[in-house]
Amino acid sequence: STRPKCLTPFLFDTLAKCDLGPHIMIQSRSRSNCTMPRLLLLLLLAPAARAFLAPGASAPLSRSAARTSLPRLSAAPTPLANEGDWSAYRDPATDVVYYFNGRTGESLWEPPYDGFPSIADEVGGGGAESKDEGEGLFGSLFGGAATEKTPEVVEEVPVESKDEGEGLFGSLFGGASKEKTPEVVKEAPAPAPAPAPAPSFSEKSAPLTVDGVLSFLKPKKAEEEIIVIPDSPPFSIEMSSRVLPHPEKISWGGEDAVWSDGRSFAVFDGVSGADKVDGVPLYSKTLAQKMPAFTTRGRGLTTSGLVAALSDCATFADAAATGASTALIASVGEDGILRALSLGDSALIVVRDGEVAARTRDTSHYFDCPYQLADGCRDRPKDGSRLKVELRKGDVLVAASDGVFDNLPDEVIAGEVKGGMPAAMAKSITDLARVVSLDDEAETPYSTQGKKEREPGFESGVGGKVDDISCVVVRCS
Repeated sequence: STRPKCLTPFLFDTLAKCDLGPHIMIQSRSRSNCTMPRLLLLLLLAPAARAFLAPGASAPLSRSAARTSLPRLSAAPTPLANEGDWSAYRDPATDVVYYFNGRTGESLWEPPYDGFPSIADEVGGGGAESKDEGEGLFGSLFGGAATEKTPEVVEEVPVESKDEGEGLFGSLFGGASKEKTPEVVKEAPAPAPAPAPAPSFSEKSAPLTVDGVLSFLKPKKAEEEIIVIPDSPPFSIEMSSRVLPHPEKISWGGEDAVWSDGRSFAVFDGVSGADKVDGVPLYSKTLAQKMPAFTTRGRGLTTSGLVAALSDCATFADAAATGASTALIASVGEDGILRALSLGDSALIVVRDGEVAARTRDTSHYFDCPYQLADGCRDRPKDGSRLKVELRKGDVLVAASDGVFDNLPDEVIAGEVKGGMPAAMAKSITDLARVVSLDDEAETPYSTQGKKEREPGFESGVGGKVDDISCVVVRCS
């Protein structure tokens, strides 16, 4: 006799503004065995209904404005009588009159008070328009019986008529199939063409379930990437790496770490400002040590494989290591495709004919605060940037920590990889980065940005940045 408990006041008010309150009461009386799952479905779809508010509206529309702005999903039942907040309606399923309060949501079988206008309770509809039980808002939502509609006469103005199953919910889920005859329009040159039938999931409409809607709304899973191995590889790869600790950290090896295994490689840059516990392995070095356990030796990795491997390593390091680390992991597939994942400010460039042909994108929260992995940190491998490049014979890949890229512009690094073996190129790049990092008068990428960000010590826009330096060089030969 009151507002259904399963309807929150907010949802009930929303339904009232859309003239759906009477629909709810009718359906709750005539189909009580399935009201709850349908109301839950309506709750799920409430945001979609609110999307039909007038464009640019910054506040809920008034009741009258809502009526004119919202498309009519289904004609509301015609009241048999009105007085104050109360209206009398006829339940089309039971043919019994009931009384509904549009303000409070209360409904009664008997008149709300003495003196309410009397209703002639005649079987067959009285003053209300009789509707088939399968029609209306919920009928079109959940699949009512198919009905044949008689021609509709429209005076003077041609009006395009829509099927009961069309509109917001009909177009989304497919209403019951209905056969419709053309409209008869007075003073119109020709009958308006019947609209195309609403789409449906199958040839025969079936009642819609909450599980069905959830499966329909669930995003489709992306297809798994597969590396197609050709009969003859497009090229072979040669790889070498080198790490130079910070001058003040040489005794214990610094915080950078690298890993390489056949076709895959990684650079892990320990974050010097992160809190650390004495006697516990560093996060960056733990990642490098555990990578072989989560990858297939000698095989190329897909992008999803890179994310999965790094995620597994990070989960282990969260529990077993201390500190924090950025991560750059990449793999050259047997199909000649480079796939890379970058979380933080380490970078990878593809050098082709002496010029930079491709580069990973840094991911940072703000200047000098890169994305990083650590126990309790919100950044995770899935948040990293991706790079996918088709390589050519002769391409050289340089993956390095910010100890290299903060001190050397990309074009300078590209100039250091002309010819030679990967080991020699890695040594040349790291040695040059170290020299520049110790030069207080050098103009570097970091000093230039540091001046813009007003970083202490770099107000003049010059000066190298002393740091751990690590580098991996791969040559496609």
